[in-house]
Amino acid sequence: MTATLIALCTTTCVGVLMAAGLLMAGDTLQTENIPGGNDISGQLAADAEITEIARHLLDARRQRKTSHALSMLFPDMTRQEAYDIQMLTMRDDECTDRRVGWKIGYTRVLDPQTPPDPVFGYVMGENVYRSGSIVSPSDHVNGTTFIE
Repeated sequence: MTATLIALCTTTCVGVLMAAGLLMAGDTLQTENIPGGNDISGQLAADAEITEIARHLLDARRQRKTSHALSMLFPDMTRQEAYDIQMLTMRDDECTDRRVGWKIGYTRVLDPQTPPDPVFGYVMGENVYRSGSIVSPSDHVNGTTFIE
């Protein structure tokens, strides 16, 4: 008998999604305005280096807060910069958890002459749940999860 594993994304960073081509300017993203200061976008400086950006994203995820700072402050971030930030967050995550896999997709492109290139992310053990597991919404940003 094979157990079904599901990876849940516990946070979304609009800037990284845009840099990776998964979210385009003009796309609509539904967000909730949670009382009590759930968004920490204002805590990242416009001149932040990639190590500070990675730390900001890790803080947001660990505090179960949202941040739109990357899309607001770095709308021209390159895909390589986004990957560099992702690698920094992965290295930090690997200090306390085990990477159990990778996820891959392809980008949407505006120019039909441009071939899509792959985008990828990592999956940590804490984000994998066996089929039938009870998942508490309070363990995730804004109490929401989605299956990838």
